Amino acid sequence: TAAAKPAATAAAASPPKRRMGKVEQKLEGLSRDQLRDFIKAPKTAMEARTALKSISHDSKLVAEWVETVPPKQFWKLFKSAGSLEMDHLCAIVKALSAHCVSAGAARTVKVLRYLAKSSRFALNIAMVDDDTTEALESMFKRLETEADKGVEGVDAVEVEAIKDRYL
Repeated sequence: TAAAKPAATAAAASPPKRRMGKVEQKLEGLSRDQLRDFIKAPKTAMEARTALKSISHDSKLVAEWVETVPPKQFWKLFKSAGSLEMDHLCAIVKALSAHCVSAGAARTVKVLRYLAKSSRFALNIAMVDDDTTEALESMFKRLETEADKGVEGVDAVEVEAIKDRYL
């Protein structure tokens, strides 16, 4: 019984395990390559949420997923209430900031424009964490620089208007 006490103490000290959903159970232990199966253009908000839930921990995978979605499709996917969750918005913003601005500033502006039209956007953006706010600030500085350079499809007035929605 003396050996059982340390094990019981260790079990009591660790936080309780969160119950995983069906999607999380299927994804647990999958490699990055296996997760790439979720990187396809979604047709419905449910497909988008499932994909984002499965890859949101990896900003490179989220960036690859964002590249599969036509910019206008973001508004269509997330126009109904509750379809764009705050943590998914954070994942998309961080991926755009880390991987997409340099690859295509004009496309990034379009994605940001259509995401800002999603249902409950103002509520979601008001609750983002500090890391996401920093990513937004960094991304908009780079977009403003691209606009100043005269990059095609990146208009300074539009970037400022979109920035006002996000920050």
